[in-house]
Amino acid sequence: MTEQPFSLSPNGEAFALPVKGDVPVELKRIEKLVATARQEKKEIVVVMGLGFVGAVMAAIVADTRDTNGKGARTPLEALFPQPGTPEGECG
Repeated sequence: MTEQPFSLSPNGEAFALPVKGDVPVELKRIEKLVATARQEKKEIVVVMGLGFVGAVMAAIVADTRDTNGKGARTPLEALFPQPGTPEGECG
């Protein structure tokens, strides 16, 4: 049995990386988010990469308001597949 791949934060905290078996559950979660955003007539914006810039961009997108002050966009954050990782894993 292989160990779950993980990423270490600068302070040493470990975060599990997704594996191929996580895809069906994650796809259902994303489909639900998209359906809700469409029902609310929100624009969907995909932000690739969750480093500092990606995290800031996702926050800016999430904070966007329409002329009535309601949230206008829904960010979906995604990680790039990394070379050398097994198929289906991102980092």
